[in-house]
Amino acid sequence: MVLCPIFACSSNNSSPDLDPSVIESIKQIASTEGFKPYEGNPVVDVGPAGSWDAGALGSMTVLIAEDVFHLYYESWGQRSEKEWDAAEYESLQIGHATSPDGIHWTKDPANPALPRGGEADFDRTGVWDPYVIYEEGLFKMWYGGGGGSQPNFGWAYATSKDGSHFEKKGLIGIGNQTGVEDCHVVHDMESGLYYMYYWYGWDEPEGLYLVTSPTETGFDFNEAVNIKIEGDNSYMKKFGHVLRDKDGWHMFYSNFVQPHCPNSITRYAYSTDGIHWEAKNKRLVRGHDSEVLKLADDLYLMFSSPQNGFDRTGTDVRLSVYKGTLKDLAVKAPFFEIDPPSPLEGKKFHIATGDDPPTTFHFKPEGEVVLSEDWNTEDPYTFNAYYIHEGRQVQIMGEG
Repeated sequence: MVLCPIFACSSNNSSPDLDPSVIESIKQIASTEGFKPYEGNPVVDVGPAGSWDAGALGSMTVLIAEDVFHLYYESWGQRSEKEWDAAEYESLQIGHATSPDGIHWTKDPANPALPRGGEADFDRTGVWDPYVIYEEGLFKMWYGGGGGSQPNFGWAYATSKDGSHFEKKGLIGIGNQTGVEDCHVVHDMESGLYYMYYWYGWDEPEGLYLVTSPTETGFDFNEAVNIKIEGDNSYMKKFGHVLRDKDGWHMFYSNFVQPHCPNSITRYAYSTDGIHWEAKNKRLVRGHDSEVLKLADDLYLMFSSPQNGFDRTGTDVRLSVYKGTLKDLAVKAPFFEIDPPSPLEGKKFHIATGDDPPTTFHFKPEGEVVLSEDWNTEDPYTFNAYYIHEGRQVQIMGEG
């Protein structure tokens, strides 16, 4: 993979030329102390019963084109309280909403902006995880397709001139395998390279990757670089949305625990080269899958899914607003009360039940517990879960 040196890179995250009155109205709900949740949340909600987006919303991406804010999101047409259901998954399609100010949104009457494919198409069982940028009068979308009852899925590309009607261009790149998801793209205008940060599920818990391409579709996933975030010992760190400015590279990400990210907190990491990352603030906002939009050098919008809302029925889109620079986020306190630590935090227990193999329970901060089955010391099976500790009772919820 070819990466440009830091001094040769530019960013497509330049400040938009917005009406000063819009900027001033947004500043009125912002805080200099960090990303402050908007009191009028949610800003985009699920549709009425029976509509195409009645189930849940997520994986939003936000941009500005010609003074109009555009938000794209995946939507479940059906979503129950089940942790997983293939038929519900196959109701996933991609929607679009617009706003004059980034606060008040109207759903596109032409929705879904990107429907799932026909019976002969790879994406017939759903489309999801959109990421969109706007360049030279063209909306460029990367998205995932397939899954559900179809074991294989892949990453694809589509374009639109009006932002409402997209033309699918097909699967992209080399080595585009099942497992690639949650992509975020930065276009370095000076080098011409597209930087794609994504999650590769088969490499959990270290599934964050970076791959580059000189074109929108030429990514060679076989050449991808594994991304690690130093200073954060959460078992899984996902949803890596990256911005680039004169101060360096900035990533907004979250801890990840199935089934619905019950303890998710959006975090901030910094890098000088886009590859080597260090956690700077692990308590920005409750929630996950956060997309950050730059309005000025000292004004940012964050759109995210609520805590305990990953792929969950009724999940909506929330807004938080920050007046300040990204590099100053390292010292900002969170806009929520921090739960007192459990007496179990930091402790390990080795437990065997009946004929089951022994398991190590390692209790960590923010309700996370990492479990390792000890019977196979060369390749132990390890996963994380969420725990609630009340008195003498410990309830563990998650994969196991």
